[in-house]
Amino acid sequence: MLTLPQLERIEAKLDLIIKSLGYDAKEEKGEEVMPIVCWRCNKIITGFKDELSKKEYQISGLCQSCQDEIFDSELAKGVEEDND
Repeated sequence: MLTLPQLERIEAKLDLIIKSLGYDAKEEKGEEVMPIVCWRCNKIITGFKDELSKKEYQISGLCQSCQDEIFDSELAKGVEEDND
């Protein structure tokens, strides 16, 4: 018999498969559907470190890794410009 965590993992994997095939129950209800793959790196989006990152994803479609890469480099540029 499967445990609850095992069932939850199976359900999450099935949801990913269904969404990758282009079907989403939210879409049927008329709710906004967000992509599950980052448009920049083409990796599956697995989660976010905080609510701000999740909101940024809703705006840009970038995964956490790409957000970190982009915004960390922009922050570093800003610090360098401030030091000049």
